[in-house]
Amino acid sequence: MLDEDTFTKLWKLTNDWAAQQKTNHELASGLNRQLAEQKQQQKTAEKLQTSPCLLFDSDAKDLDQATAELLANYKELSERHKAVVERNQVLEHECNDLQDIVKSYEENIQVITGKLRSHTVSAAEGHVQLRREYEALLDAEKGTTAELLVENMTLRHQLHHLAAKIRQAYADQDDIDHTSTRLAELEAENRALREMLQLTPQSSSAIAPDIQQPIHNQASTQQLRSTMNSSSSSGVVEEFFQE
Repeated sequence: MLDEDTFTKLWKLTNDWAAQQKTNHELASGLNRQLAEQKQQQKTAEKLQTSPCLLFDSDAKDLDQATAELLANYKELSERHKAVVERNQVLEHECNDLQDIVKSYEENIQVITGKLRSHTVSAAEGHVQLRREYEALLDAEKGTTAELLVENMTLRHQLHHLAAKIRQAYADQDDIDHTSTRLAELEAENRALREMLQLTPQSSSAIAPDIQQPIHNQASTQQLRSTMNSSSSSGVVEEFFQE
């Protein structure tokens, strides 16, 4: 592939050779005219030689000398004409080669320009596509962030509510424990009173349902305590227990 400097040099050289070829054509035309004049003069001299009656001795010598000069000039002009023709042929061949090179260079430039244009269009389309995908991902990320924020707020609200319930359960548990302790004391006092008063078994069985109710409440309290312990061990709502 030719670069721009080489192309410029070839173009300048082509112009120089074209100018030289034009000069050579003009020179060849001049030589042809001179050759024609010499031929005409030679023909005239030959005609004069065929008429000896019109010539004197001095004129014959001058004519021989002029003929010799004409022949020498003719030979020299013929050689120069031949050299000019050969040079013109070489220049024409080189000019054709240069024209082919320039044509090939122009075709390659057109191909490269087309490829660059296609690449530019593809790059622009790819940039637009990437921009659209990025905007779509950004919108999706915004939606996901908003959803996560709402879920986080909901979860925090639920955790606060659960923490309040658990604190209330602990408070109720303390009340239940106090009540159970009080019931146990009352039960002990009742037993002591029954022993002192020597109550019948029927009276004891009548009092039993009142005693079984606190026991049932105590079992429920133990189940609630285990539930609260499992919830606090998860570590999720641990911060809410500190409130």
